[in-house]
Amino acid sequence: MNAVFRHLAVRLWVTLLIGGLLCLALLPSWQNTLGLASIYLPVVAVFALCFLCLGWMMNRIGLAMVQRQVSEAAVWERAGMSLEAENAFERAKAVYDGFWLSPLQRSRSAEWLSKRLARFYLAQATLGRKDHAMVLSYLGAHPEDEAVAVAWLEAAIGRERHSPQEQEIAARMGDALEANDQVQRLLMQLYLSDRRVDFEALQTYRRVWQQHGRLPDSIIRSLSGVLLSESIINDWALAVYLRGYALGDPHCLEGIAAGERLLSPNTDNRHDLAAAQEILSVLDEVQRRKLIRPFETKAPARELPSRTTKPVPTAKPAFADPEPADNEKFELGRWTEEELEEEPPAPLEPRKERVRMLVAVFWRSCKALGVHLRCYGSLSIRAIWRGAVWSCVALKPLAQEGMKKWHHSAALRRGAAYAALGAIALALIVIGWRSFSRESVPAEAPITTAIEATPTPVTDPFTIQVAAYLKPEDAQRFVEQLKQQQIDAFWNKATSANRTWYQVKVSHFATREDARSYGQLLKSKGVIDDFYVSNFSK
Repeated sequence: MNAVFRHLAVRLWVTLLIGGLLCLALLPSWQNTLGLASIYLPVVAVFALCFLCLGWMMNRIGLAMVQRQVSEAAVWERAGMSLEAENAFERAKAVYDGFWLSPLQRSRSAEWLSKRLARFYLAQATLGRKDHAMVLSYLGAHPEDEAVAVAWLEAAIGRERHSPQEQEIAARMGDALEANDQVQRLLMQLYLSDRRVDFEALQTYRRVWQQHGRLPDSIIRSLSGVLLSESIINDWALAVYLRGYALGDPHCLEGIAAGERLLSPNTDNRHDLAAAQEILSVLDEVQRRKLIRPFETKAPARELPSRTTKPVPTAKPAFADPEPADNEKFELGRWTEEELEEEPPAPLEPRKERVRMLVAVFWRSCKALGVHLRCYGSLSIRAIWRGAVWSCVALKPLAQEGMKKWHHSAALRRGAAYAALGAIALALIVIGWRSFSRESVPAEAPITTAIEATPTPVTDPFTIQVAAYLKPEDAQRFVEQLKQQQIDAFWNKATSANRTWYQVKVSHFATREDARSYGQLLKSKGVIDDFYVSNFSK
């Protein structure tokens, strides 16, 4: 923005200078020809023509200077003199950020110059903070540039941590270059280094796995470790566990045991299930159950044979769980079947709930105020004391007036900073109160009479769950993707013993067989990875 103001200021002053001299020289002839009444017309035309011509000349000069510096930098770069090439690029950036180029010409040449700078910076051994920010800015605007994307991903894989902006840029490149195998493999390595198991990362893992028949052993071990850490089990994950076990990773035996026990046979996984059964043939039932225990503790509640109510969801959904035996004790985390049979606790009355919310907001506000006083109380007292001293010093002779005013202004700045901290604390209290007020207050139970005692029959009591997330925005994003494919999708909130999950479900069905058929149809089309049938609630 400063470059735009500088360009317009220089252009206007030079236009006034040149146009004024021309008008003074031509004014007598215009007066004799047009008269005083219409003399403003040629004056306006001269100033407008000077403004346009001056802009064209400044753009030509600025572009020529930028191109000359970039060409010089290319020569230095080919000669292997990176420092001289960087200095030439810095001079080109100084011309670009100067007053020569108009706003329109700056927008036209920005892509060309940023592309050259991004490729130059990515070719260097180390990337500075400003250089890295410039590369990210270019990739954010042009994620389809394959050469820059590959170079940036190769450099990003070597770093331990990646910022949210880098993750967003990586996602854009993955969408723009979905058909590029090299970019997808590098994205897979980037996600594995961060141990990501969100929807975008899992889709990238699966895409690369299907496109490449053979991956490096290190990538397969990392992928199996990431999937095992979150107890993910489906047909594709079973294939990964089998490959990892073949490479000598004994931990993959847990995933193989879980896949053999929890997955339903189909045309896609019959060969893998047969291989899993052959591997597990040397283990007894106790050893197998011990192996799949991490998957069962994260699996969703399955419908018990003796119950007709909907199951209670737990921490992580595992798909296609086998039905438990009649004489088997069904355990769900720390809940048992007898505990599930108990009636849920009655909700609090609205008045008690509001009192609880007021107490919680007050307690949080007091804690925040106490932390603020402990951290900044001594500083605030010291600032007030210094302000009082400086106010008294202001009455001294005029020779010290400059220094006293400077100290006084510093005290004012400190006071403004503390006032801003107080405003932020007040805003946090208001936000906390609003977040509590947005919580749904349980409604009072309706008073039913003897005539209304007959329960309303439930229609279409079944649905299929296709995913679960820890964040509501991830669930909402997947629901929108399904709705774009004309699929009746929704999500709801489920709370387990340790976590809160946001489950994505699809449609509702009258029978369990209809739900399974529709789920198999979506799975065969590649719309979802897997599913399981649950009771319908929206």
